Amino acid sequence: MGDNLISGCGVHHISIKARNFDKSLEFYRDVLGFKQKHLWDHETGPVALLDLGDGNYLEIWSGSHGSASEKTGIIHFALRTDDLDGSVEKLRSIGVNITLEPLDIIIPGTPELNARIAFFHGPDGESIELFMEYTAALRL
Repeated sequence: MGDNLISGCGVHHISIKARNFDKSLEFYRDVLGFKQKHLWDHETGPVALLDLGDGNYLEIWSGSHGSASEKTGIIHFALRTDDLDGSVEKLRSIGVNITLEPLDIIIPGTPELNARIAFFHGPDGESIELFMEYTAALRL
């Protein structure tokens, strides 16, 4: 196949939904030693982004409030790209359905995280995010 269809492709993060946010954060941060890079509040509760030690991340979402019936586990995985819009157009050109068009986001917290994202589904329905970090000065 050769060149990656997605420019600068690599894993950016894997996103999980935790049944008990505090317990999960403690496990991944304090037991496994992942470094907390970002922590912010969302309408569903706190969210943390932890560096796995190699620049790839684990994103932990709260929101299940301990309900055994609510789905927890992997939400999506995100691929890093250095050309989000070009990658989306390449995917679209081969028939991939883009489920969330490119969108600039600001993730509050310390430090603030600026990114451009898009979502699509893989062949088995898995949710895949394209993720491009940038500084506020480079905001499109």
